[in-house]
Amino acid sequence: VSALIFQSLKKSLADSNNKITKNYDFGYAGFKEFCQHISSLTQSNRYLSHIILMRLPWEAGAYLRHAISRRKRPDLDVKNILEETTEILNLSYIAKRYFSKDRTWLYQRLNRSVVNGKPSAFTEAELQKLSDSLNEISHIIQQTSIKLTH
Repeated sequence: VSALIFQSLKKSLADSNNKITKNYDFGYAGFKEFCQHISSLTQSNRYLSHIILMRLPWEAGAYLRHAISRRKRPDLDVKNILEETTEILNLSYIAKRYFSKDRTWLYQRLNRSVVNGKPSAFTEAELQKLSDSLNEISHIIQQTSIKLTH
């Protein structure tokens, strides 16, 4: 690549970078718009689109992390996993406190109920939140137990 072409690409990249960062919210929706923008650049300037894509790999990672966290997990039988604890835990409290939902929302996912024609299931993010809530509750119970013996 000659120096003149390189300087032209560098200027185009700087202009596009400014335009892109001002016009796109780099979340889930913003990344889709960004890809469309890159696609349009590809038709006119392949070098520029390649450079931009190489400079912003973290956006692809953010997009994938978001997509994975929203993925449903119908293969996981959460009700069976929680079997021994459902009588001990107040699932209504967990739904309200940790998910800001009512207990029916939690029970639908536990029972894999069909809601609006689709089987309900926990997403990866919801499973992580449920796991975190159980850890927090176990910590509270452990601290209470310690207080009783001291």
